Amino acid sequence: MSMPFESSTTFEHSPDCVVRPQEDGFLIYNSRTDELHLVSRLGHYIYELCDGTRDVATIEAAFGSATDGTPSVLGFIQLLASRGILKGVNYD
Repeated sequence: MSMPFESSTTFEHSPDCVVRPQEDGFLIYNSRTDELHLVSRLGHYIYELCDGTRDVATIEAAFGSATDGTPSVLGFIQLLASRGILKGVNYD
């Protein structure tokens, strides 16, 4: 998804991706792009929250202000969407 989205946008997992647990996180393979992505446990938790039932604002609210300098939830969701790991329910 290259277009900007709003906090009311809902995302779901791309059907092209397979997730496998690893020792230090999770490996996500996108068969459409033939790319592997290693995400942390926190990243996987955010990915799992993008199940098509929660919008971005709801997911962000679940984290409050306890990000400790890590990239924003919104930024991470944007990254996953730009790599085809998530797809916007309202767009695709």
